[in-house]
Amino acid sequence: MEATHKDWILFNGRIVNTKEEQPMIPLEERGFQFGDGIYEVFRLYDGKPHLLDLHLERFFHSMEEIKLIPPFTKEELAEELHQMIEKNQFQEDGNVYLQISRGAQARNHVYESNMQPTYFANIVSFPRPIATMEQGIKVTVEEDIRWKFCHIKSLNLLP
Repeated sequence: MEATHKDWILFNGRIVNTKEEQPMIPLEERGFQFGDGIYEVFRLYDGKPHLLDLHLERFFHSMEEIKLIPPFTKEELAEELHQMIEKNQFQEDGNVYLQISRGAQARNHVYESNMQPTYFANIVSFPRPIATMEQGIKVTVEEDIRWKFCHIKSLNLLP
C-alpha cells in the first residue's frame, strides 16, 4: 500500500498545482526555525472529509493555545479545503495534512505581534487497509522512551 501525494495543494489561500509551481517558504519561517506551528490530519473516505468540523475545532483551539492568529475563519478554511479536494477530483480514501506556522521574521525567540502566518494543506491517497481491518494485527506494548532524548535539541520529540 503506497501513499501518493496529489498535485493540487492549498498554500496561503491559493489552490496551487505543484507540477506547475513549487511554493516557497522563507528560511526565516518560524515553523522551519522553531517548529512554531500547528498541524492537523483528517481522513477522506470516498473523497469526503470525515469529522471535519471536529478537526477544525481542534486546529483552532491549538492555534488559540499558542496565540497564533489565523488569517481565516473556520468556514473560510473549510471552503478552501473543499476546493482543494474538488480540484484534485479526489474520490478515494486518503488523508489531508494541514499545517500553519506563525510566519517569517528575522530569527528571534520573541515573535512580532503582526506576523502573517504561512499555511498549507495537501492530500495523500491512503486506501483503507480492509484486510488488516478484518483480520486485525499483532501489537506489542513498549515503554515511551522519547523523553530520554530531551538533551538533543531536535525539532521534534524523538525518536
